[in-house]
Amino acid sequence: MANFSGKYVVQNKENVGAFLTAIGVGQAAQMMGGMMKQQLTIEHEGNGVSFTTVVGTFSLGTREFTLGETKDETLKHSNLEAKVNLHIEDNKLILTETPNEGLERIITKELLEDGNLRETSKIGDITAVSMLNRVAE
Repeated sequence: MANFSGKYVVQNKENVGAFLTAIGVGQAAQMMGGMMKQQLTIEHEGNGVSFTTVVGTFSLGTREFTLGETKDETLKHSNLEAKVNLHIEDNKLILTETPNEGLERIITKELLEDGNLRETSKIGDITAVSMLNRVAE
């Protein structure tokens, strides 16, 4: 099983604005976030996985998961209650968020051969792709 632990910095993104709008992130927040360095830290040990996101100097928080377990969570940007599940398929972490209202979201983090990540986010007919480079700790 692949181990995803590490720090990653967003290098480029495509169609992310449309995805963020679809999940309820306002234009002002998108503009501010787009101007700052975005970093993701993944801690993966056994069946435990956590994601910590930092934009500029602002921590957006940490999400913790047990692989394969579905849990209830309030989605950050929309405040919708949802069932969330994180599982691994080959070299991919796949997060499924199924809100009580609205469309399901699927966010896939694919560990590439060079150690970097490709993140694909889907909601309805909108797909966004971000490339994240692993950085030395």
